[in-house]
Amino acid sequence: MKKPIVRSLASLFVGISVISAATAWADPSTQPSTEPISYTITPSTQPAGVLPDNYKVLATSDFGQTAAAKPFDNTALAALKTGFTDISNYFDSPPTISGAFEDSREHRIGGAIFTARLHGQPVKGLVSCASTGNGNGSAIAIVYCRLDTPADELAKLLQPLGIDPRDSDPTFADFSTTIIAIRDMLDKTTSTSPSDIDAVVNKLNETNPGRYAKIPLQY
Repeated sequence: MKKPIVRSLASLFVGISVISAATAWADPSTQPSTEPISYTITPSTQPAGVLPDNYKVLATSDFGQTAAAKPFDNTALAALKTGFTDISNYFDSPPTISGAFEDSREHRIGGAIFTARLHGQPVKGLVSCASTGNGNGSAIAIVYCRLDTPADELAKLLQPLGIDPRDSDPTFADFSTTIIAIRDMLDKTTSTSPSDIDAVVNKLNETNPGRYAKIPLQY
């Protein structure tokens, strides 16, 4: 799917018997992985300027664009990595990630701020995600815009994310809070004032002390 200037939120998705749980616990193949967590993103093989077909454009303007997708990632980290893989070839070169964070308690909510160039024009943007945490997938939103985007134009690009393009799934009730925190920082991001992920994390932790933490996401 081709996009004139970026694409990218969307919606998603228990129990088991004591006997089934006990059986699963006894089976080594079902045990939690002890492998170290990887924060490295694998670049996409998509052609330049193209996102996967599962992305839907939610808003577009002369300044930027917003798109969303519903991949089958079950943690915030996995969804963020998918989002950055999907945009790795979209811009002139892979985006520079200014900082990333996740919900360190349930690993279901995450976000990252990036800068890039599109046809030589400097842009800024965000990748934000929410996972249901029940094995049924996640929602990813990707937004980017020019560095000189006025606050009211950025608000238009972010509006669909606050209105709820996630089919009113209550699982994502705090997603808009994450977007608001990132928006405040994007408003301040210019060529001489880079994004500060600490400010985003601190704002999110005002109402949920200790819940959000930075993660070292990188290509």
